[in-house]
Amino acid sequence: MGHSKDSKEGKSCCTWPKVIIAVVLLAVVGIVIWQFAPIDETLDKFLPDFNKTSSPTTSPVQGTTAVPTAAPTAAIPFNRCASDAQCCINGLDNICDLGVDKVMYSMVHNAMSSVDDGFFLLPNHVKPLERALEAGYRGINVDLCNCGGKLELCHGRCDLGTKDVEETFRNINQFLDDNRNEVLMLTMEVNSDADGAVDLFAFRDMISNIDGLLSKFYVHPAIDVVWPSLRQVVASNKRILFFHFNGPNCRDTECPDGMHFWFEYAAETEFSFPNTAALEDSPNSCKVTRGGNLQREPASRTFFAVNDFVTPAKQSSAEVVNEYSFANKRIQECKAEYNDLDVNVISVDYWQRGDLVRLQQDVNQARGTQSQSRSRQLRTNTQTTANA
Repeated sequence: MGHSKDSKEGKSCCTWPKVIIAVVLLAVVGIVIWQFAPIDETLDKFLPDFNKTSSPTTSPVQGTTAVPTAAPTAAIPFNRCASDAQCCINGLDNICDLGVDKVMYSMVHNAMSSVDDGFFLLPNHVKPLERALEAGYRGINVDLCNCGGKLELCHGRCDLGTKDVEETFRNINQFLDDNRNEVLMLTMEVNSDADGAVDLFAFRDMISNIDGLLSKFYVHPAIDVVWPSLRQVVASNKRILFFHFNGPNCRDTECPDGMHFWFEYAAETEFSFPNTAALEDSPNSCKVTRGGNLQREPASRTFFAVNDFVTPAKQSSAEVVNEYSFANKRIQECKAEYNDLDVNVISVDYWQRGDLVRLQQDVNQARGTQSQSRSRQLRTNTQTTANA
């Protein structure tokens, strides 16, 4: 009997430390979830909304895009084209003759990582990328992984969530078929560290099953060739500007047609910021840390991409940095850091927060107006010279 009592006491002594460790671990997990996970939106996904009286989205009309009424900011019409406009691309009627590298694309960073797609641990978004397209975002960034021999969209690790490649690109293709005047930029990080090597040709073969998708990929002939206008890519139905990075550089290794190495054509700012204050430090946060030389001649000018998010993704931070005035200030400051070079891409997390689409449209509308003004002035000067 005494031996049995000693045994029980020994087990009790061993059990309490385990209990304490378990409680501490649960507390740590709880703090992480409280700090970073989108709890409200996650609950909304599973709990019924008794106040909902209509569908949260409006189906886009061909050539136009509707903004989800469920967005936390006021709905802003994406399509600003006049009813009698002869040309309307990406919701504007004065940018048709701008080069595809002269406009700005609001980019959904790590777009596959959403709560709705099953990414519950530190997701980058709540709603899926398909909804972001409907809302007016014209840039999509995803990560491609090899998960147990199957290509999937994942973020860092396959066991933390995946999104089906074919389904995703089929949805993107359908969006473009439904909206014939929209031009998209897609950037893809090649992640060969998740579970195995990623083969771009295998990716090409996978999405080749999607009718009409690969034919929409624009193929740029050479880095020193001027990029086409929006009007030209719409007319030729080459409306996907596709880039990849962290994989083959397409110089030493062959790449599939239309799959351009991002940093051959683009320069990008630092992408890891611990808080919003670090983003506000523009002399450092605007520094180009990856990509090409920004001082190239205009004929071979690169895309200039600015990152506007904190790591890890956090909704409270997104509510600040995605806000119109903050994001506008950021692109203006980064532009000033590089001799007034226009920003082409601004990437964000939690795309439903803030006013990025409105900023995108305002910036592009202003660039279209400036271009038209310069063209009119050039015609006036030419005519004046001819009449002299």
